[in-house]
Amino acid sequence: MSFSSPFLSGFGSYFEDIHDGPDDIIHVWSGGRHFVVDAHLLDERFPGIEREVYANGGELNLDELAINLFPDLRTYGISKKTITKCLRDLLGLFRPYGRVHNVGFEYALIKQLKNDLETDAFHLVRHAGLRKTRQHFAILALFARMMRSRHLASVLANFFCQYWDTILSDSHRYLLNEWGTSISLLINLVPPHIIHQCMSYLSGKRPGIMSVYHNSGYHDPRLDTVIELLSQIAEGDMGYDRGRRYRRNMLEYPAARAITAPPNFHHPRPPLRYLMPPSPLPTTDVDEIAIRQQMLEMKVNSLEDQVELEYR
Repeated sequence: MSFSSPFLSGFGSYFEDIHDGPDDIIHVWSGGRHFVVDAHLLDERFPGIEREVYANGGELNLDELAINLFPDLRTYGISKKTITKCLRDLLGLFRPYGRVHNVGFEYALIKQLKNDLETDAFHLVRHAGLRKTRQHFAILALFARMMRSRHLASVLANFFCQYWDTILSDSHRYLLNEWGTSISLLINLVPPHIIHQCMSYLSGKRPGIMSVYHNSGYHDPRLDTVIELLSQIAEGDMGYDRGRRYRRNMLEYPAARAITAPPNFHHPRPPLRYLMPPSPLPTTDVDEIAIRQQMLEMKVNSLEDQVELEYR
């Protein structure tokens, strides 16, 4: 607790022991209530947060941040309420002398995500496809990209690499594409080999992700990136300057050549390969009908959230 009363400040050092909080704090508002966070720790982990704080008069408004993130997340049935709560839990770790101060950012956030994973696993029927963990991961990945946070992106990638077996075994195949698109948001925020490692875990589920791609009924550019990476991993395309340079272009792998080697002269690099646009398959089985039904339900949820946004 920190006292800022002018009465107490007049007594100088007599009350130094009760000033146990940092001097530089930011007020974070959510739903009419607020809490304070350590500004130094927050700015250190989220380089883009300063712009948001400046735009809001020295404070953070999670409801406005949720509105900014919502358009890219509503496709996956994520509501503004879920976004706000996820951001509140994240920034709550930065309270003065809170979890980040005591145990570090990576440990605190992975512990929080692990709790989500355990909750989903305990209620596996009700939380279909690790819904809570999957949605929170997607929100945090997009937030990391918005804030240019390499710290947050690194923690998310490490979490996926630690618990990929549980994630893949407990997730429905028609929802794995959401994990892939979330990981693709971390490109340029974490080292390329980490992205490759995450995608290699998903490559075993490539047929299911491909089925969603063809039966989704809408075109998601983010999923194009995922499909391209998974296809190159399946083909064994490691690049290394042997003519296959697609994934190197996307992940910015350095060329494996000696300094004294003469320069290479190649034809202009071709654009990224894209598969044919989504279209109904001629032999639609029961599983694919279920996938289409799931996609329709997600669209309905998205429309309901959009109506709520317009008439709130």
